Amino acid sequence: MLKRILKTSFFSVGSRGFLSFNNLIIMLFISRGLGETKLGIYSISSFLYYLFAFLGSFELTTYFGKEIAHRRDRLEEIKRLCGEMVTTSLLGLGLSLPALVFMFIFYHQIDAWLLVISMVSGLIFGFEKNLSGALLGREKMHFEFISQAAAFVMVAVPVCFYVRELDIAGVYYLRIAASVVCIGIRGYFAGMVKYLEKKYVSLKSYNWKEIGFFSGSGFAIFIQQHIDLFILSFLISREVQGAYFLALRIFLAFTMLAEITAFALTPFISRSYRGKDTQGFAIFYTRMFYLHMVLGAAAAAALFFTRDLLAAAFAGKNSPGLTSEFLFYFSFLIFFRSVSYYTGNVLTSTRFQGIWAYIVISTAALMIALEFILGKMFSVYGVLCARGIVELLIFSGFLIAAAKAKKKSE
Repeated sequence: MLKRILKTSFFSVGSRGFLSFNNLIIMLFISRGLGETKLGIYSISSFLYYLFAFLGSFELTTYFGKEIAHRRDRLEEIKRLCGEMVTTSLLGLGLSLPALVFMFIFYHQIDAWLLVISMVSGLIFGFEKNLSGALLGREKMHFEFISQAAAFVMVAVPVCFYVRELDIAGVYYLRIAASVVCIGIRGYFAGMVKYLEKKYVSLKSYNWKEIGFFSGSGFAIFIQQHIDLFILSFLISREVQGAYFLALRIFLAFTMLAEITAFALTPFISRSYRGKDTQGFAIFYTRMFYLHMVLGAAAAAALFFTRDLLAAAFAGKNSPGLTSEFLFYFSFLIFFRSVSYYTGNVLTSTRFQGIWAYIVISTAALMIALEFILGKMFSVYGVLCARGIVELLIFSGFLIAAAKAKKKSE
């Protein structure tokens, strides 16, 4: 059991490490090679990229991971899940067109082709993410590691040497090519193509209730991670937004280890404890909870003491002091985010995903309201304050709900 968890965790962390490092490399060379104004524009296109990635996946990676892990020996169920994966992607493709029209209205001053290419790149990446769930469910994360390594070579390396020639649009061309390669690798090794038979695809048989829970909460998570960039794009200069974007992405990179450790536990928790009340789960929960507390505290301390170095490395001559200041505030939130990843994953992997969904959706709605109000009043510092309030509420809500789940198993 331990060997299986460690293997899945190692390759999950490695694959997400490549993904996060890829994103950081792109930001580093756009900032240093194109300047903070272009980085501010890239932050807006990045918001669109992740918006359309949501529409391409509906954030069902964890859903497919836990369902395939739980039902991997039931052929009819696997075929149904493959149908769900394709159907939700097609639905997202349909919704992306009106969404793009709204983005044209909001960002008419930005090159229209850049908006289009970020949409296409995001949609393809969204489907790629759901195939990651298929590999997770089959505990074949070493193939995702291979695909992410290939994507890193295809994107980060050219950006490192040719960022001026590529400009922002060129970065998205590389992302599209890398996502296509990743889809091919993941689809082949997950063995999903052989299950796509029309006679087994029935909309009535889909688990729309649970898909709705995961999609709604997935959109809420997208809001919590990226809405800052959308709101601030109307309040501050592109240069300041570039500095904030750097700080936000570095903050999210620091939480990556806790996020992936929790993510890698999904198939084990779902297969071993889902729908069961066991003393073993209470012990497992407690041990992993303390582990994530330690990881969160260590990550917070590391970001706090290295913020000046990180700001200088990523911002260069482009406002490193401002980036460092933003990192100062973000460093106090890492502990809460790290623990929340674990407690939230416990809820989604067992039978309490409904509670998890209600918490993230309600806090996302609150975050939009707070960031809009406080952002209008206090600009970027109001947005930071709103983010801090929401992080504390999520931490408290997940902690209480997961503790009740643990108590029921004792």
